[in-house]
Amino acid sequence: MKNSEYWQQRFTLLEETQNKKSTEYLETLKEEYDKSLMKIEKDISNWYARIADNNEISLSNAKELLNKKELKEFKWTVDEYIEKGKQNAIKQEWIKELENASAKVHIDKLNAIKIQIQNELEHLYNKEDKGIDELVKEQYQESFYKSAYEIQKGMEQYWNIRALDTNKIQKVINKPWTTDNQTFSDRIWKHKEELTSTLQKSLTQAIIRGDKIEEVTKTIKEQFNVSKGKAGRLVMTESAFFSSAGQKECFNSLNVKQYEIVATLDTHTSKICQELDGKVFNMKDYEVGVTAPPFHCWCRSCTAPYFDDEFTQEEQRAYRDEEGKTGYVDSKMKYSEWKEKYVNSKTNTSTNNVKDDKMSKNKNEEGKDVQYIGKIDKNKIGNFRNKITTENVVLTNERLTHIKEHHPDLKDKEINYIQDVLNSPDYVFNDRKNENTVLLVKEIKENDKKYRMVLKLSTNADSTNKNIQNSVISFWNIGEKKLKQYIRNEEILYKKTRQK
Repeated sequence: MKNSEYWQQRFTLLEETQNKKSTEYLETLKEEYDKSLMKIEKDISNWYARIADNNEISLSNAKELLNKKELKEFKWTVDEYIEKGKQNAIKQEWIKELENASAKVHIDKLNAIKIQIQNELEHLYNKEDKGIDELVKEQYQESFYKSAYEIQKGMEQYWNIRALDTNKIQKVINKPWTTDNQTFSDRIWKHKEELTSTLQKSLTQAIIRGDKIEEVTKTIKEQFNVSKGKAGRLVMTESAFFSSAGQKECFNSLNVKQYEIVATLDTHTSKICQELDGKVFNMKDYEVGVTAPPFHCWCRSCTAPYFDDEFTQEEQRAYRDEEGKTGYVDSKMKYSEWKEKYVNSKTNTSTNNVKDDKMSKNKNEEGKDVQYIGKIDKNKIGNFRNKITTENVVLTNERLTHIKEHHPDLKDKEINYIQDVLNSPDYVFNDRKNENTVLLVKEIKENDKKYRMVLKLSTNADSTNKNIQNSVISFWNIGEKKLKQYIRNEEILYKKTRQK
């Protein structure tokens, strides 16, 4: 499997999970809108029933002052609003307005119902503000941690990462990211002001026209639906942005240099996302709306790390402990297990708790599932020569099976080139992805064919155990372009001098 295909698949699934959470919250928010609409409709219907004549109401009737009984009921209701508002941390500005309304001796019936409407909207938008705040914080953290998990899983190497600072996350969330310099909270309360003003204006105009209650509630429903649509766009766009922001921080923390745009390609995909799909950018060029999603409202595109290397998935993955030693863990490690071990724990788990390296068998087992294939020249592996106690290299039957299964295009004749590459490599590269690992590359010509074979070798010999040998991890063929990328991007430990 090519590297880019793997990352695209994994990060598309990650985006779908994040998108599902946002959609689920949006459905909950829509239910809150529907509840508030029902409450307002009920209040208006009761109000109409008390002061309307033949289901119609005049402006003069609406502006009559509340009588003593109604005023007492109103003040009791407002006191209840104030108490519930304090319990739910409603904005102090609105609490102050309610206290002022409660202190009035005279208030007309139209203003009384307007206060009821606004109070319901204050509660609705307060829930929305808190809900989106919690959602985007969760999206940011989940995107950071799950991206780190996927990258470590894909690189087949695990290490501890720092836990996110909650204060820092809150600062990121409170910082405006759009050109109008507004946060999502600013937008929410702006939407509240717009809906409040629209509903109160519509109610007044309906009274002037002498509209029936059915016509008033129809108008209010339409206006609520408009506001519900704005809430939907806000939820999906903000959650997409902060999910992307968490991923960006993760990429930078793990030293990812490039990323790729991955669009959800279906009949709903926007033109801009179609055009940007597959584009690769440097992390320094990351800019929301230009080179990174969201590119528009309801954007479903995501980013994936881009590594221009050959990628194969091992049955086991390397684990690096606090002393820099490498062991191997089960490739089926779940995200929850990874997070508990590498994020929540303060120190790495001892290598006593991980499986032994299958690629480094005891030499006494030779003939059973290990075969000796030659020696590695210490002078060709740079600083690694100071770490190994033996030049012997072995190939296990498990690794041989792995090579055949993961590189089915390799013929037995080509697999036999392993010894040629080991004995006389053209290049030896330090494998930057894996501790104590080198890549030996040799160009082999046979008849009209040319092979550029890569031998991935573990130099994981341990000075405390002379029986542990250097071992073959994998073996595959690459093209000329890939070899040039290795030369350009990897640390060269050895380069063969060409004879003139």
